[in-house]
Amino acid sequence: MTAAVLYSLLTQAYDEYKQTETFEEVLSFSDWCRTKTKASPQFHFWYMTIQLELLYLVFLRSLHTSCLPLYLDVLQKLTPWFFALDHVNYSRWVPVHTHDMLTLKKRLPQNYAHLLNGGFKVQKTAKVSSAIAIDHAHEKNNAMAKGDGEAVGLTENPAALRRWMISGPEVARLIAEFEASSGTEERMKPGSTKHHEEAKSTQLSFTKDVKDLILVIDEYQY
Repeated sequence: MTAAVLYSLLTQAYDEYKQTETFEEVLSFSDWCRTKTKASPQFHFWYMTIQLELLYLVFLRSLHTSCLPLYLDVLQKLTPWFFALDHVNYSRWVPVHTHDMLTLKKRLPQNYAHLLNGGFKVQKTAKVSSAIAIDHAHEKNNAMAKGDGEAVGLTENPAALRRWMISGPEVARLIAEFEASSGTEERMKPGSTKHHEEAKSTQLSFTKDVKDLILVIDEYQY
């Protein structure tokens, strides 16, 4: 939502610039943005913010759509941000991971082909753009098996941890099957492949939130 709001305000400011510009040659959108970032620190800050948010959204899209080339491309673009924002662990290991993935096609072509066909994600439903990362799937299974309680101290007990590793996925599968058969699982329509955010109510709510935030920002601006 924030990215949508910032982009809307950005295009609105550019339209105002074109209407008030008296010179014969009007700057293109990208040239205008570069000029404004040099002239205004505040514009520079918010412009960097929207660029980073768009990278996050592209990263999520690469996972949800199981697109390995897009995943590798956005990782390379995100890496400088980890250094700039002082994320030590990410800045150390994301470049290593990216290098390994980029060279995988030559080193292990069969593994690369498997990942290219969606092997680096988990597809739990038939809905479009609903794939999730493998670690995310593990977390969802853990949360499903835990229920309302917690597994405090589980990793400190090797025997209990081994039992959890074996039984946890099976418990999660049984819970998922029960929810599907009992009708307690949230669904749009039986057999529907649409993403839940494609629902009209969700889109209307998102649009309303975007417009409300734009109005709030405009109030503080003047």
